[in-house]
Amino acid sequence: MTNDEWVAGIAALLGAQVRRYRKERGMTTQQLAETCAALGADVPASVIGNVETGRRASFGVAELLVVAKALDLAPVNLLFPLGRQETVQVLPDSEVPVWDAVTWFTDETPLAQAAPEGSPRAIVDAFRVHADAVTTACTSQRLLGEHQRKAATTLNAARRADHVRSADQFGEMLLQDAQALRALRADMRTRDLFPPALPEGLAFIDEPDDEGGNA
Repeated sequence: MTNDEWVAGIAALLGAQVRRYRKERGMTTQQLAETCAALGADVPASVIGNVETGRRASFGVAELLVVAKALDLAPVNLLFPLGRQETVQVLPDSEVPVWDAVTWFTDETPLAQAAPEGSPRAIVDAFRVHADAVTTACTSQRLLGEHQRKAATTLNAARRADHVRSADQFGEMLLQDAQALRALRADMRTRDLFPPALPEGLAFIDEPDDEGGNA
């Protein structure tokens, strides 16, 4: 495939994706343009229409980001039609399964071994591990709260005892999850990375402990 053919193919794919998602949301090109404007970006309806019909080659990166946001999508969904076709031409000489294209774009391609320390992939992986740890801690915290509430409002003694035991178990799990998350965040800081903000309910993880130590 020549470079011109590849560029034209990418443009056609992008235009088709924008049109499909816009229509799925019941939006006109004008409404999509107005939504972009509400997000602080100027993407005229004429530009959107021209991209959809192929009269304009593509969006710029900034336009792609705001149009995706206006359509309530991750930008990758406008680039690769996951589930809609089997393969996509990611480069002039490279046609791959759509899922492979998506994982390449999001830096999730499976690796045979850990990424080199300090590499972009290693940084992404560190944030993914952190996100998983936050989810785990939030789950333990939610279940702890549920059993505490049930223990406080259940009149049946046996059921109340069950909820108290479960609350104790999830309380211990939350403690372990919080300690693991604190260690992860400390490790990220030693690597000169800025950990993401924690959910409000987990903000205590970054607070100094009772002995005056730092997170």
